[in-house]
Amino acid sequence: MMPRRREGASWVQDLWHVRDPDTGRRVRSKAYGRGSRWRGNIIVEGRPRTKAFARRIDADEWVKNVSASLVSGQYVHERAGDVLVRDVMDKFIAGVDVKHSTRLAYKSAIKAQITPRWGSVRVADVTPSAVRAWLVDMQRGDPDAETKRGRQGLSTGSARKTGRILSMALDVAVQDRLIRENPMRHVRLPRESEARHGMSLTSDQLHALADAMPTRGDRTLTLTLGYTGLRWGEAVGLQVRSVDLDRRRVHVRRTYSEAGGSIREETPKSHEARWVPFPPFLVTLLREQIEGKSPDDDVFTSAQGGPLRGTNWLPRVLRPALERTGVPDAAQRTIHDLRHTYSTLAIHAGANVKQLQKALGHADAGITLNQYSDVFEDDYAELGDRMEPRAYSVHSAEVET
Repeated sequence: MMPRRREGASWVQDLWHVRDPDTGRRVRSKAYGRGSRWRGNIIVEGRPRTKAFARRIDADEWVKNVSASLVSGQYVHERAGDVLVRDVMDKFIAGVDVKHSTRLAYKSAIKAQITPRWGSVRVADVTPSAVRAWLVDMQRGDPDAETKRGRQGLSTGSARKTGRILSMALDVAVQDRLIRENPMRHVRLPRESEARHGMSLTSDQLHALADAMPTRGDRTLTLTLGYTGLRWGEAVGLQVRSVDLDRRRVHVRRTYSEAGGSIREETPKSHEARWVPFPPFLVTLLREQIEGKSPDDDVFTSAQGGPLRGTNWLPRVLRPALERTGVPDAAQRTIHDLRHTYSTLAIHAGANVKQLQKALGHADAGITLNQYSDVFEDDYAELGDRMEPRAYSVHSAEVET
């Protein structure tokens, strides 16, 4: 009698023998001596899943493993892995929740690096060894490639980021039960490139830079960046309503993201709004900057009234002003260095890690400490000098009494 077809029901069938309905004895079947003798059977999602084996022990083991995977929720149909990697990438990019600029970067890496190698490969055929070889090839480059970047190969950091994108997509395949395990769990990605250390300015250099700016608006923007630590997109995305002159703070509620030639309004990084205090001298400059504007207007705009583009402001405004000021390595400076300048000035002014984390909009204080540990270390080294006058005065008072 055929076992009841309840979910998870399993049995092993001898294909070479059947039971005679009249005598009840086992007799040879028409398939006797041909093909595999044993077939494992298990009911999954109301349908029988089967696989034939030459040995019964193998059929028993297969049924056992499938049953265990059903119980643990890790069951993957053997044909599910036939889905191509390109289809997995499409599903991944459609559902990933990232900023517009990050999405464009993902799409670029998928088009240039992932699809050419993996697009037509079954997701079940992606193996750790093949991924390792691919990561090495990406960095080595191809002498016959059409582009210069293709001939030179990717940097270690770019190869690492591309590998992470593939890994995230394969995580989606695991979640959709196309594969049981992400093969990249067994792959060590290239080491992360050494982060560029921000080059901060002193307070005197920052004000000299502001004075070298071509317009009053550029001057105010420079000082706002240097004394609030806002990211570029957050600064140029500031609206008049977000500037509180009475309490001397700016409210960061949105940012402009520049990618693919377009500018989009988005939420701040980590999707959290925050407010940042600024020093009193900025009140007059910001009041002049917003005078005559409506609450929804941008505080800083281009000459045409549109959003400022960092890709234009850096080479056309910031770096020439740095050169006129005589700041070293002007050609290597970035807008983000003004954020590093703020952090350095804030730490020397007595800001602790939590205060700086809040001002910079970091999701975790560990990020702040990792990025500015050298500045905190320098400030800590000066602690004894800062304490000396007070320690001496207290001792003197005790002696006099």
